[in-house]
Order: sequence, then structure tokens, then C-alpha cells
Amino acid sequence: EEREEDVSTNVGNQNDTSLSGSHVMVSYNWTHQHVVKQLVSKLKEQTPVWFDIEQMSGSTIEAMANAVESSHTVVICVSSHYKESANCRLEAEYAQQLKKKIVFVMMENNYKPNGWLGILLGSKLWYPLWDDSNFDLNASKIVHEVGTGGAKTSTASIASATTTTVTTTTKVLKSAGSISSINSAQTTSGTITQKETGFTTWDQNQVSDWLYSFGFQSYSNSFKTQKINGKGLFELHLLLQNNPVAFYTILETKLNVSVFGDALLFGYQLRVLS
Repeated sequence: EEREEDVSTNVGNQNDTSLSGSHVMVSYNWTHQHVVKQLVSKLKEQTPVWFDIEQMSGSTIEAMANAVESSHTVVICVSSHYKESANCRLEAEYAQQLKKKIVFVMMENNYKPNGWLGILLGSKLWYPLWDDSNFDLNASKIVHEVGTGGAKTSTASIASATTTTVTTTTKVLKSAGSISSINSAQTTSGTITQKETGFTTWDQNQVSDWLYSFGFQSYSNSFKTQKINGKGLFELHLLLQNNPVAFYTILETKLNVSVFGDALLFGYQLRVLS
């Protein structure tokens, strides 16, 4: 059974994007949820954990992106079902792209992944977790390998994170569809502010050249149609930092970036640019 909606979109209850590098993300296929829940319980004794314990419907872009970006470590639960899941692959490859610390856990005895998962795993160390009789011992090794990542925020703080960002996004999108309206939104941390940088002087053609530089040329016309120049990129960057839900909604509805991997790539390149 493919993991289509494994990632919870209830961002306020699952993770707080302000906790950059503060938690462990557990990426897994729902086939192994029972065992993974036990591992998560062990991990929570040492560090906050992002774990989608409820199967939610709707768009998963913001939840998946936030979970990976805000993690200090990603635990990948390797299995044949994981390899065949499109969402699992996106999570794993994005973690690799962002150079996150990855801890591999093998969920099936004698399983040798091939294809994209085989390349990702390579000859790296992994921990077995298919044998119930040795679960406590192996889980302890995984917890030790994960470490705290320097996290000082308690697990309770992640669990009790507010849904203010999601609520604000909904209100703003209902009141107006323009980028300027969304940029006026306030997050739990206050009003959006940041010093402008050099690319804000770019015209639309220079923005187009930048898009071409990382293979985003197929979206160039959409950016020109919406008259996105350097200042527009700066505003998008502020939105990505302060209200990622609205940011990814804008990409999909205004700039026609509906492919999940492309949305993540643009977000990453925008962070690098800024």
C-alpha cells in the first residue's frame, strides 16, 4: 500500500517552523507504523520528534517541507514499501539535498534496496529494527546515533505549537489573492521584516536568467506574467521565512508550480539567493 497521505498537514499540531533544526523527523511508510511508533517513543526521551501519527487528507507540501527543513536529523525507515512510495522518496531526497544528517533504519530482514533508495543508502551504516526480540537494544543505538542535535526545546513545546500561521494564511487568502496582501500578514513571532539584499534591483529578465540557472525555465513565463522582479523575489523570500503555507500556496496558484519537487527546489534556491 503506497504512502499517499502519510504526512500530516496539521502543521500547528505537528511542528513549528520557527524551531529550525530543533527536532528529528521520522520518514517512514505506514506499513511499519506500529514499530515506528515504538521507536518514536524512545526518541522522545532525548529530543523532540516530528511524527505524523494521524493520516490526514489535503495538500502535504508545506508539512513535508517544513518537517525536513526544520529538522537536525532525518530518520529514514528503509523498506520495500518505502522505496515504492512517491512521498517517501520526496522526503528522503529533500533531506539529502539539504545535507541533513540521515540515520537509516532497516525495517525488513534481507532487504537490499535498489534504484533511488539503493543509491541513497549506498554503503552507509544502518540499524536493524525488524526483530522484536532485539528492539530495545537496537532502538537505544538509534537514539544514541540521532543525538540531541543541540535541541533545547522540549517535546511538549512542539506538541503544543499554535496554529496561528495556518489560520492567518487562510484569512489572508480569503480576503485577497495578491502577494502584497499576504506579505502584510503577521506570524506568531511578529511583523515580517528583513533587510533587502542585492538581487532586489533585478528586472524581470534578470529573474528569468536566474530561473534558467537552476533549470526552472519552464516556469519563466508564469513569473513574467505575474511581473515578478527582484523586489518580488525578496517578498517571496520573506513569505517563505515567515509563512511557508502561504508561500507554497502562492507558488501553486499564482505561479503554476504544482510539482512538489519543483516547489521544494525553488524554495531552496530562494534561500541560497537570499
